[in-house]
Amino acid sequence: MFTRGNLWQKDDALTLSLPRAALEREAKALGVYHGQPGKQRMTVEQMIALGKKVTALPLLDPRSPEEIIDDLNER
Repeated sequence: MFTRGNLWQKDDALTLSLPRAALEREAKALGVYHGQPGKQRMTVEQMIALGKKVTALPLLDPRSPEEIIDDLNER
């Protein structure tokens, strides 16, 4: 019987790094990988601009559910 004990603790880093490496490889092949994420910080001006953009969005979609489904099916 296997337990989470030592077996999983040794392989956790490998288990997490394999999917990450595969995703990074695919992103590089597509030209959308720009290094490690989280290295660039937003400036205050960028944060304010983003906040204004988000607050300008409607809170609720005024369309009926049928209209939303129709719009989705047209794509």
